[in-house]
Amino acid sequence: MKLSGDIIPQGEFRISKDGKRLVFLGSKKDDDEVEIYVIGLGAKQEWIQLTANDLVESNIDISPDGSYASYGAFENGE
Repeated sequence: MKLSGDIIPQGEFRISKDGKRLVFLGSKKDDDEVEIYVIGLGAKQEWIQLTANDLVESNIDISPDGSYASYGAFENGE
């Protein structure tokens, strides 16, 4: 599966129980900022960037039907 030539997965990921969506931490090529992305699995493989900030996100999760994502975040260095 090709996500995007510009997005590099970075560690954590979760697949919804229905198997239709994947949420993951990733960064754009040539960028150190890690953000949260979601991608549809199967026929509809579009990806969406969920966060765009200077926070450090972790503990990502996705609801069983893939409708909601949750995560923890903190400011770098605090």
